[in-house]
Amino acid sequence: MVAGLIVKVTNFGFSLTFTIQNADGTPFDLTNLYPTLYVYTQEQEPTLLFYGACITSLPATAGICTYPVIEGNFPTTGTFAAEIEMTDTVPPLAPIATEITTETFTINVIIRHPAIP
Repeated sequence: MVAGLIVKVTNFGFSLTFTIQNADGTPFDLTNLYPTLYVYTQEQEPTLLFYGACITSLPATAGICTYPVIEGNFPTTGTFAAEIEMTDTVPPLAPIATEITTETFTINVIIRHPAIP
C-alpha cells in the first residue's frame, strides 16, 4: 500500500491531484482513458463510500489527474482505502475493453489538520 492522503472531515471545494506511474516510475499515459477515484471503507467487508470521475491534465502522457472533492465525499472521520481505475469508457458503462487499477492507498479523514511544528 502506498502512502496516504489527509483531508478534513466534511471539507470540499478543493481537488486531490494524483500522478499515475508505471511500475518503473515513468508517467502512465492517460490518453483516451477515463480515470475514476474509488473510495471504500476498510472493514472486513469493504463498502464503497463514493466514486467520481477525475480530470486528466494535459498532456495526458504526463499521467496527472485531479479529483474535485464535492460536498458529502468525506462525511465521517476514519481511514479509507482508495484506488484509481482507468478505463476506456466512462464508468459504469460497459463493455470495458481496458481496465487498469492503481495500487491501493489510504485517505485519512480527520477532524482538523495536525499542527505543524
